[in-house]
Amino acid sequence: MDGDRTLLYRQRILPNLEKIAKLIEEGETDMSIAQQLGVSRRQYSYWKQHYSELGEIYNYANIVMCSKVQNALFKSACGFTALEKSTKKKNGVVVEESETEKYYAPNTTAAMFFLANRDPEHWHSIQHVQIANIQKNDFNVQVAEGRLKELMEGIKELQSDGINAAIGTGISEASAAEAAVNEAISEAIEAEEASSDEA
Repeated sequence: MDGDRTLLYRQRILPNLEKIAKLIEEGETDMSIAQQLGVSRRQYSYWKQHYSELGEIYNYANIVMCSKVQNALFKSACGFTALEKSTKKKNGVVVEESETEKYYAPNTTAAMFFLANRDPEHWHSIQHVQIANIQKNDFNVQVAEGRLKELMEGIKELQSDGINAAIGTGISEASAAEAAVNEAISEAIEAEEASSDEA
């Protein structure tokens, strides 16, 4: 039985180590890899535990995947620019292709996670409180901004229809929504300052 396993391992695994590494880095499961190699999940698990070449491939692939995620997290935390492709079609045929550079602003939550893992001495103890405050206040700001946008659009419609009597009310509601935005932003700043003082 062990001899059969060794022969099958040499036939199915050893010639495909590079392919296996690529599949692992792409996020394929052991079941999927085993199926693509034409072996059972049980056989593949046995080889993974008992043959050093296969185990080393998993260790290396794990390092590669973690590095990719860390790089992506760092970019998100600091902000980055990326090229975005767009196409214009006419009658289903592409008539123009273009690339534009888009800037993605720094992500505060990503920054917190990155710092908590890379500099835990200074960031680990406060990350939970700060992240909770950031998420709560970000939500409040988004809701208030959405309401303000709706109200301003309503005012424009009223103006275009010539209903001047209702504009005053709309402006008052828009002002209230704008105040809510400012209040939510102030709460976010105060929460962050409070967390910093506690630290």
